Amino acid sequence: MQVVAEFLDYLENFSGLSYNTLRLYKRDLIDFSNFVRTNLGEDFKIMNLNANNLECFSIEIRKTGASTAAVNRKLTAVHKMWNWLKENSLVSRDPFTQIVRDTQYRNKKAEILSEEEVDLLLSKVKNEDDSNAEIEDCEHSHEGTALLLELLYSCGLRVNELLALTIDDISFTEEIIFINRSSASKSRLVPMIDSVKLLLEKYIRNNNLKSVNRLFSISAREVYRIIQAKAAVVGIEKKISASILRNSFIKHMKARGAHQVFLEDIMGQKNFARID
Repeated sequence: MQVVAEFLDYLENFSGLSYNTLRLYKRDLIDFSNFVRTNLGEDFKIMNLNANNLECFSIEIRKTGASTAAVNRKLTAVHKMWNWLKENSLVSRDPFTQIVRDTQYRNKKAEILSEEEVDLLLSKVKNEDDSNAEIEDCEHSHEGTALLLELLYSCGLRVNELLALTIDDISFTEEIIFINRSSASKSRLVPMIDSVKLLLEKYIRNNNLKSVNRLFSISAREVYRIIQAKAAVVGIEKKISASILRNSFIKHMKARGAHQVFLEDIMGQKNFARID
């Protein structure tokens, strides 16, 4: 399908996704394209896609022995493409709202860190000597690592949002960070706490960043490596990712009595069912 090729080209050039994520999207969308060609015909128009087509696609994938998680991942890839079409005013409705996906989680809860573990991670990093081998191994400054961790936890940012941040997205006078709209979430404003503000000011000043500059010129894979390296430095043996830091922030905010609507606004997310 031509639309799949065009969407993949968009992802490769403008999405900022990691190599592995792009590879998965490509594989999943090629599976969808093959399904359409085989079951709906070469001349099928993507704007005619409906819930029944999506259910049939799910059934075909399950027949290959794919797990529920794999089926949902492929549907997510197609949905991301559909949202891209909506953003470009090529479609208006959303057939994905009419299908029910099997859950791969059942009673599984999101992984989180305790507040003590987060405090240990953040405070230790700030006091760590820049000559530490773990920092050098990450090829990322101590100062940048501290800021990266604070933005992921204290602002609850996703990796792609973190890596897309520019100086223009930051308002020090209003103490907010502007998160641009993506196919996954709407534009939103995130409060900037004092610790984040101080780190941002120092980082921007010391690195002589201009308004058009992104804060971080690294990949999503490097973000994960940096988080793991800092966890090792402070003696946390858990595998920690950006999403775990984000989930931990949501959990801790809920425990402190943050209102659901407030969390939805600043996180760009509505479903917190797995984070209790």
